[in-house]
Amino acid sequence: MNCIKCGTELPGEQVFCDACLAEMDKYPVKPDITVTLPPRKEAPVSKKKTRKRNLPQEEQLRRVKAKLRLAHITLAVVFICFLLVVAMLLQYLYVQL
Repeated sequence: MNCIKCGTELPGEQVFCDACLAEMDKYPVKPDITVTLPPRKEAPVSKKKTRKRNLPQEEQLRRVKAKLRLAHITLAVVFICFLLVVAMLLQYLYVQL
């Protein structure tokens, strides 16, 4: 459970942490005033993929090689696009002369 004011992790069924209770004691609420607490929300479950840290070295190496292969292909495509743009620019300049 967490403190509903500051979010600090709390043991047991407490609603506020000791620091927040001490702060609230400075400003007491009159007995005839109704105080409504917000509903307690459960912490969202992380949808993040868990990392598998204990993969065999062969699997780690395979994944690194796959990423490197993808990087090489991407770099080659970018380089070819660059060459095409330069060729088109040179052709345009040649036609203008």
